[in-house]
Amino acid sequence: MRLSEILFKGEFSSEYSTETTEIEKIETDQNKIDSSTLFVFIRSINFDIKSIITTVLSKKPKAIICDYSLEIGKTDIPVFKVENTRKILSFLFSRFYKIDYSKSKFIGITGTN
Repeated sequence: MRLSEILFKGEFSSEYSTETTEIEKIETDQNKIDSSTLFVFIRSINFDIKSIITTVLSKKPKAIICDYSLEIGKTDIPVFKVENTRKILSFLFSRFYKIDYSKSKFIGITGTN
């Protein structure tokens, strides 16, 4: 699937084009990256970009999405900066898997007993 089909203009900033980037899967786990992966950095409490970036770059994902300026030096891996990776990830998955939420029913259950 072309990245431009799931990541729309106005949702990111980058010098790269989404039109020429083909992806086969979306991952947030650095251990599951391959050359067809769109990797999305999700920050956590124990998040250390410096220790993760070398692993990610060595696996050569098709593209990277992050929510801050990522300085990786010279590489041919496109980096797309978004405002909030957690928010954009939900849109990416729904577009990638063609989920139509208008046909879904959501039920919330509250209470302790």
